[in-house]
Amino acid sequence: MKVFIIVIFNLCIFQTHLYSQGQAIQPSDLKILEGNWVGTLTYLDYTSGKPYTMPANTNFEQSKNNPNIYFRSVGYSTEPHANQKDSMIISPNGQMLDDFTIVSFKKTSNDTVEIISEKDGADGNDNKPATIRRTFSITATTFVIKKEVLFKGSSTWLLRHTYSFTKSK
Repeated sequence: MKVFIIVIFNLCIFQTHLYSQGQAIQPSDLKILEGNWVGTLTYLDYTSGKPYTMPANTNFEQSKNNPNIYFRSVGYSTEPHANQKDSMIISPNGQMLDDFTIVSFKKTSNDTVEIISEKDGADGNDNKPATIRRTFSITATTFVIKKEVLFKGSSTWLLRHTYSFTKSK
């Protein structure tokens, strides 16, 4: 019985330690994204198995009505039909970004922000079940979003796409 109680106590301490390390984000953590960004999207073409790179740009603006919402537009000069507008939404408790659970949040002394979030979903041409991971790396001048996929039954993460942006002046 003592071993069981110690294990539960240690699990509680471990969970508290994880939470205290900052797995939640605040709207101010994404404030650095506001403005215009220019760069590229490189994605894995599942049909050919080869990466494809194209120009991309994005813009972020915090909602005036709800600070947990950032409006985003993404444009592709070579494929304007794929342009889109959407939003990034921080959950009220800060533990989710859109419908992804934040599994890691780091902010360094030089104001680099790294957010890793995951969700269960499907990916690929045949919509196979997978865990989908998004990694955001943000500085005052650079912004990278990586999407990785771990298909059910696999132990290898597959890099699906990478957005690489620099801040416009």
